[in-house]
Amino acid sequence: MIKIFFIIMIILIVAIIIFISYKFRYILSFNQKFNRYFHDISVITNRYAIMYYYYNTLRILIFLPDNSTSKIIYLDAMENINEIYEIENKKYMDILSSNIGDYKEINKLLSILKESNEDKFDEIKQTICYKIEMCEMFMESNKNLFSSGIDFAFKTIINEITNLYMDYKKIKNKENIEEIKSSLFFPENSQFINIGLSLNYFFGYVMGNIFACFESDEINLNNSYIYMMNFLNLFSIIISIIIFLFIVFFIFIYISKYSEPIKETTYRINCSFFHIKKYSLTIYRNFGHNNIK
Repeated sequence: MIKIFFIIMIILIVAIIIFISYKFRYILSFNQKFNRYFHDISVITNRYAIMYYYYNTLRILIFLPDNSTSKIIYLDAMENINEIYEIENKKYMDILSSNIGDYKEINKLLSILKESNEDKFDEIKQTICYKIEMCEMFMESNKNLFSSGIDFAFKTIINEITNLYMDYKKIKNKENIEEIKSSLFFPENSQFINIGLSLNYFFGYVMGNIFACFESDEINLNNSYIYMMNFLNLFSIIISIIIFLFIVFFIFIYISKYSEPIKETTYRINCSFFHIKKYSLTIYRNFGHNNIK
């Protein structure tokens, strides 16, 4: 019986150690995933935010005088546009290849962003615009740059900003507003105005959807953690109760095994005390004295 008890206890101890190890690893994994969440949201939003940054940088650069000290800073920024794009795009692709499965809502949105506008026009319009009239009108206009998909349009806009910057560098008199207009704003193939319209009337809603999806994924992440921790805590309580009942049951069985000899010994002791009490020495002496007479 004792051997069986010790075997079962060893099994229970091993099970408890495995359970505690799993719980610790789950908490550690969640902390890593939650920390990575903030990194991933930064990478994905930054990838689209660089359009705004470089477009606005180019606009500011156009109207800065040549002798401005700030112009050097903006020129350096524009020179690095392709390098920054490649760095941010690599981070983005790394997320798509590894972590994107952790984000259900953002994964669905990014899948839509990669779709062709012609093939999934209604789905894209419903997802991004969601009955916002100005957004829907812009999608249906000839000013949008999304005929090949939103993600492809993002790459196109980066290339167009780069081309506009190269055209700006070719301008001889960069303080002549008429020459700037004719070189950047009004050429037949210039996308300067269309890019500005796209950023104002469409990509702002894209960014809003990205933040909304990340918020939903953050709530789902927290809820899954709370659910799992409640389950693990409940499981640990049940295991504790089972161990307690097992120990109590074993003690009861173990004691009952030796109860019969104890009962018999107790009975004999009680009988001995009874006889001692009933046949005391006083009674015995009186009985013997009367017989002598």
